[in-house]
Amino acid sequence: MLCMMIICDRYKRPRSHTYLSHLEKKQLSLNDPRLSSAPSPAKWKRKIDSPVVENAMSDFIDKILKDFVVDLWYSEITPDKEFPDQIHAIIMDVLAEISARLKEINLVDLLTRDLVDLVGEHLELFRRNQAAIGVDVMKTLSSEERDDRLKFHLLNSKELHPALISPE
Repeated sequence: MLCMMIICDRYKRPRSHTYLSHLEKKQLSLNDPRLSSAPSPAKWKRKIDSPVVENAMSDFIDKILKDFVVDLWYSEITPDKEFPDQIHAIIMDVLAEISARLKEINLVDLLTRDLVDLVGEHLELFRRNQAAIGVDVMKTLSSEERDDRLKFHLLNSKELHPALISPE
């Protein structure tokens, strides 16, 4: 009898696949860490690597969330505390990433080369446009009128930054 069962098992027809049976292999368990939307605290703490800074940032974010989210409107909607905790974790992860990127910046190059070049380009652009408008005219204008003239001239010469162009 046992031999017959083994033979029958060997020649069993394969289980038919349903339309969605391929998803069974892809379904995550409830304990899967990929289901957690909040970054792990160790991840952002490694990026900051300073307990004093971590505590200051965490306290600051706690106060902002308490004053502008939880006390202002969120507590009236629901008593759930998970959302503010997740927002706190996400903000800490973002700040940790910014901190890690700031650590990679060569501050000497930034201050002595890049920043000096940027200021020099800005001054050259201002002087060129001031000369096109007229130095004597610029001296007689109020600061608002001078800004309007410069903006108009920069717009016509296509040198005005797109953020300063009104859609109207």
